[in-house]
Amino acid sequence: MGPARTGKGTGAFQFDRRFAGVGRIKKSASTESVREFRRRDALLTKLFETSALDVLKAFRDGKITIEEIVEADRGNNAAMSLHRLAASQNLSHAIDAALPKMGGATETRARYARSLRKLLRLIPTLAYGRVGDLATVDWAHLAETWTDSASDWNHIRRAVSHFLTVHFDDKFHPVRRSVVKLIPEKRETPRAPDQSVELFLRIVDAMPAPARPCFMTVALTGMRISEYIDADASALRPETNSVVVDGKTGRGVVYMTPEGFAIAKAAIPCPLARAVPRETPTNRKPRYRIMRRLFTNAQKAVGVSGLTLHDLRHLFGQTAADENVPTVQTQAQLRHSDPKMTRRYEMPAQARRAAEAVAERMGITKTVKKVS
Repeated sequence: MGPARTGKGTGAFQFDRRFAGVGRIKKSASTESVREFRRRDALLTKLFETSALDVLKAFRDGKITIEEIVEADRGNNAAMSLHRLAASQNLSHAIDAALPKMGGATETRARYARSLRKLLRLIPTLAYGRVGDLATVDWAHLAETWTDSASDWNHIRRAVSHFLTVHFDDKFHPVRRSVVKLIPEKRETPRAPDQSVELFLRIVDAMPAPARPCFMTVALTGMRISEYIDADASALRPETNSVVVDGKTGRGVVYMTPEGFAIAKAAIPCPLARAVPRETPTNRKPRYRIMRRLFTNAQKAVGVSGLTLHDLRHLFGQTAADENVPTVQTQAQLRHSDPKMTRRYEMPAQARRAAEAVAERMGITKTVKKVS
């Protein structure tokens, strides 16, 4: 009796075999040729005899295809491993499969996706290359010719590292370690915008009245702009004067004073979104553009420029540091995973205090006070 087909006497042949340590494999062989089916069936036997049980299990579970096994075997007659097979998979397809598992928050996955897509645009050959081709990229030259920010470069580095971890399901896989080792890490200059509460309030006063609660809410909570835009009425917790947020650090809560919460109630959901046509929950760009335009125009009205919407989050951290708020408290509100990220806001305040102490010791401050 010949091999069975997936249909009633027609269609592709299918495997129906049991292997010790693997279990039953009942899957399509993806071929209608008897000769090719027997070759592929023999390949499964070869995998079992060479103890490549991880490959058989991956095929059984649908993680790899029979075509990928055939292609990998064609390039090497020695025993096949799942790791080597994974390195031979199409990079674009592998990225698509890995992205849903890269990070717990939507914003984090979106950031990884932007970085990886940017890499494929920079090196077009990778778009139809293999995962293992990442090890052949001249990362040093790419870093030297990089024209965007150091932050963008490091985002790509982190995205590649996380992608390989997810793809191989192994943080210590040799391919991942060798690729990441090749990618230089650029030194980032922490952004320290020249802003103050007084300047921020002047900017807000220059805005249309309906927009003011939106910007006040972001500054009072330290929320990321994407977190604010995504928040809806269900995020408001009047019993605790707090707002539930979902962001790149996961789900969290930001707290407000009763007076601040009254402002947030008028700003969540963002009233500016109601006038935006064709917006979907996964497309926040129209709302972001409206807020950016309002913020830019208000800056011009008061004679300043260069501040970004994310600087409203920085403003919270800087103001808390100026008011001697303990690091752990500011970290809790900003939801930083590492206190080092919070302490960067304390450096300017500490520097000013050092300058004041030296000036006072030298008599400069006292002299100024006497003259005034």
